[in-house]
Amino acid sequence: MKRFAVLATLILLQISFFVSGVATAEQQVQCYPEAIFAEAAKDSHGEIPFWIADDIIQDIEYRMYVNPITKTFTLTVILPGRKDQECVVFAGKDFRSPHNKSGTES
Repeated sequence: MKRFAVLATLILLQISFFVSGVATAEQQVQCYPEAIFAEAAKDSHGEIPFWIADDIIQDIEYRMYVNPITKTFTLTVILPGRKDQECVVFAGKDFRSPHNKSGTES
């Protein structure tokens, strides 16, 4: 059963990562079980936890996952009242330092 849940999550992650466009108020945020999100991000996209930060005003936890080879990334939030869910804010490509604007190795 756990294997099925992980597979279903991976499929949902792949769908959400390939959806393009700017998020609007009408679009729903995609949320997944917090307990398996990191494993699913690593297995499906090679993304590993890069940083975690707590919002001191709204009790929101932010997490970023990055693939250091392909430079894809995912930013997620864990919202108050939904601590068991990790929600994708956006996913992208060409993750880099602001000191390296070209995205190439220096």
